Amino acid sequence: MTPVVAAADEVRRAVGCVDPIRLRGWHERIDPTTGELLARVISARHPGGVLVVPCGDRRSAKCPACAETYRHDAFQLVVSGLRGGKGVPDAVTGHPAVMATLTAPSFGRVHTIRDRDGRCPCGDRHSPDDEVLGTPVDPGSYRYEEQATWNHLAPALWKRTVQAIRRRLARELGVSRDRLGELVRVRFVKASEFQKRGVVHYHVVVRLDGAEDPGSEPPAKCTAALLARVVRSVVRDVELPAQSSQSSGPLRWGRQSEIVRLAPGEVGRAAGTSPSTRPRQPRRSRVAS
Repeated sequence: MTPVVAAADEVRRAVGCVDPIRLRGWHERIDPTTGELLARVISARHPGGVLVVPCGDRRSAKCPACAETYRHDAFQLVVSGLRGGKGVPDAVTGHPAVMATLTAPSFGRVHTIRDRDGRCPCGDRHSPDDEVLGTPVDPGSYRYEEQATWNHLAPALWKRTVQAIRRRLARELGVSRDRLGELVRVRFVKASEFQKRGVVHYHVVVRLDGAEDPGSEPPAKCTAALLARVVRSVVRDVELPAQSSQSSGPLRWGRQSEIVRLAPGEVGRAAGTSPSTRPRQPRRSRVAS
């Protein structure tokens, strides 16, 4: 192998990584049943005596190439889970499902562009690229500490929400929580992102599968309407009790949280959209906290 070819091969293995890992040593892959040597990698045989592999960092600020690879891999995992493929039956697209957007409560007025009139609470009209968007209208009264607490504890509130959904679904089906898994499985995929005001919010698809495997049908009583009603009531009622270090009250989801019932086949379309988009022609239900 010429030096030029060797260098090109090294770049190909690194896949554009800005900080690749250089490994020294050797590795063998052996069939545990037959003892056959399936593959052997020896770093001394590579240019410079090292094997170059991508760093695998998920943060685009650290390594744009590896972060992009992770983004594509994560998308494929979500798509396969929602519309089938890679071992997941296509039948899952017909199972009862809802899409939920779970937001934080208000911590004070921020500069924004209102949908109804294009104006901001400050009275001005901002352009979409105005740097002031998302910043407090009145920094002196804005509840920064509560917002920081929300961002820190939002995962715990989501965990409590999932637990409450399973408990309430079991009650709707007339079984104990411990026996719910014998009838139906509650599965979900969640994506989080930050709003311009610097507050995290979630986009979630919740689906009901049969107890056997993802492709099995849930009981006839498990409809999209039932699931939407359960999720809607939980999002409205669930709360995370305040900790001793908190100056504010318990954490709850915001008034702009939204539950969208997905018709059969719309789950697959939801998998192909970005977190901020919605499937076409869904039934919507706003949830007030």
